[in-house]
Amino acid sequence: MNERTDGAKRIEAHKNRNGCGKIQPTARQTHGVVKFHNCYCDHLHSGMEHLLFIYEHYCKGLLPHSGTILDQSNKLIEIIRLIDRLKHERDLKIQEEQARRLKTR
Repeated sequence: MNERTDGAKRIEAHKNRNGCGKIQPTARQTHGVVKFHNCYCDHLHSGMEHLLFIYEHYCKGLLPHSGTILDQSNKLIEIIRLIDRLKHERDLKIQEEQARRLKTR
């Protein structure tokens, strides 16, 4: 029995909600000098569930390894920063959309 986990369900719901999987003529997102013409989440797989789980705990002040944030691996910090940045970008887009809707009323 291969039941999907909550993380896999959330990733699939995000992909469906945002129209992921469709390649755009212009870059949808940029990370450093790398331009993505499709959504970041097209590169996600069920293994990312573990990283999202760690990120959720990080937001609650819980770290996967003992010690402070400086004692965590560089790769973990990079992933947390990337998720934080993507979340921030999403929040900004939502705020801009809400402000635009208020202006058109």
